[in-house]
Amino acid sequence: MLHGPLELHVEGRLAVWHGAPVPLTMKEFWLLEALVSQRSRVLTRSQVEDSLSGWGDETGSNMVEVHRLCKKFSNKLIVTLRGMGYQLGQISAIEA
Repeated sequence: MLHGPLELHVEGRLAVWHGAPVPLTMKEFWLLEALVSQRSRVLTRSQVEDSLSGWGDETGSNMVEVHRLCKKFSNKLIVTLRGMGYQLGQISAIEA
């Protein structure tokens, strides 16, 4: 799966950013996979939590995971839409 400079290889659980591999925890990878697979949609908090099901009490900390992903890639990769949810940023904004 591609989104601008982001390549997500689901089979190998590998994320590549501008040609360089980026190590991710399983939870971070699942969150990123959910966002990339639904890139044209806004994912609500409950949809993000559903994508992270199986993590027990940790699912409530999705803001922490979003913050970590933004640090590993770009603060423009994931956009928080207040009161709505999360969405991948525009490719033109993250390629710069």
